[in-house]
Amino acid sequence: TIAITDRRRDVSIRLDWTGFLALAIAITAFQLMLDRGQSLDWFQSSEVVLEAAIAAVGLYLFVVHSLSARQPFLNPRLLLDRNFAIGMLLAFIFGMLNFTPMVLFPVLLQDLRGYPDSVIGWLLAMRGLGNLLSFFTAVYITRFDPRIALACGFGLQALSSFFVAQFDINLTTFGIAWTSMLQGYGVGMTWVPLTVIAFSTLNPKHLGEGTAIFHLMRNFGSSIYISVCVALVIRSAKVNYAGLTESLSPFNEALSYPWVVGLWDIGSARGLAALSGEAERQAAMIGYINAFYLIAFTGFAAIPILLLVRMPKK
Repeated sequence: TIAITDRRRDVSIRLDWTGFLALAIAITAFQLMLDRGQSLDWFQSSEVVLEAAIAAVGLYLFVVHSLSARQPFLNPRLLLDRNFAIGMLLAFIFGMLNFTPMVLFPVLLQDLRGYPDSVIGWLLAMRGLGNLLSFFTAVYITRFDPRIALACGFGLQALSSFFVAQFDINLTTFGIAWTSMLQGYGVGMTWVPLTVIAFSTLNPKHLGEGTAIFHLMRNFGSSIYISVCVALVIRSAKVNYAGLTESLSPFNEALSYPWVVGLWDIGSARGLAALSGEAERQAAMIGYINAFYLIAFTGFAAIPILLLVRMPKK
């Protein structure tokens, strides 16, 4: 059992304002760069360049100050613990995989399929059901070997995203439900062994500081990956829309036959609008498919890292 037992305040320890402010500025600027980059055409914008420069300077100051200060905001010596350092990397990846599908699914279902909010809520609740079911197996597998449980958790999250990437625009409610449940099951299988691996060899007196870094990495990974995946969806949708509309012109002989175009009559403004709207839907779906492929790749890529973990003897 891992617990933070020391609740007394050590008056000799003071907040390192320099390290704290440098890290806060670096994270904030980097997050702003990712959030604003897509709409401002990335480094073609002076704002994005400025945010990238501020993030780089803030990170540089934080690293230099942490290595030279007597009592830094985050003690870099904690990373000398092998399992804790690997645990931070895995926590970063866990944050990437955990929250990103919850951001993509509602927009996908509502914009491309017209699902009402109530149905979307029930479909996302299936993820919680899978998470609940995982607790009956995660604890037992973790007692045997947390690396096996963690590999199963990352693998199930990657598989669920891979299965979602096989859907097309006609995805079904059942398909979303069972993949969401599988993803939730993988999340539940991941969290317990991840904490066991990260803190198994860490000195108990560093548990408080280690826990703070652990959750910081998880939340930072989540915020970065959400921005990356949203940018990937938007960029892929634009590129694929341009590709799909190349053949949508009066010079395409196939569009001159009524049994081919149906309601998409290119001879009228309404027909052209309907055809353009369908091209946008298909292009956006390709963008979501690319994002879920990226999530699947990230989950599978995390599994080989577990080979570096060395568990202490019981």
